[in-house]
Amino acid sequence: MNRFLKDFQIKNYTDKSLRDTLAEHFKSLGGELPVKGGWGYSVEDAIIIDKNDPTVKKGIPFDGVGLEYIIVEKRLYEELIIFQNKEYQFCNIEWDLESQSLQAFGEKMIDHLIFRGSCFLKKEFDEYTEKAFLENPKLTLQEYSQKLEETKIYFKTEYFFDVTSFI
Repeated sequence: MNRFLKDFQIKNYTDKSLRDTLAEHFKSLGGELPVKGGWGYSVEDAIIIDKNDPTVKKGIPFDGVGLEYIIVEKRLYEELIIFQNKEYQFCNIEWDLESQSLQAFGEKMIDHLIFRGSCFLKKEFDEYTEKAFLENPKLTLQEYSQKLEETKIYFKTEYFFDVTSFI
């Protein structure tokens, strides 16, 4: 039976902005991203990508779509690892784009992305992986993978980006 993860939005955990949170948790980004607005859970809460933000380096082509995908990855890590209690952290997180559509809302252009993905509860993954071959030395890799697959958790997540500044 498949297990589904629901309602893992950041706004349930913090009042900080996406911009501040990502700069704090992901030093590899090199500082703040050129974003403002919300966390991207709805049109009203859209992540505004601002190509005119002071953090944007002049003379380098602006890659707004690439920035969207960086934000997708980092928000998932925030939702499924960083803001989770240790007992409920996830691992082996994978996601694929299910659909993408560009929609006009008045003067705004909203890029709506829907991803489907999967992950494992880290605690379950670690416990099973640690015990599997000790308890059954004859366990094949195929049997191990099949049993592990039964613990996989699936999710669907949406992102709303205001891309008006670079369309």
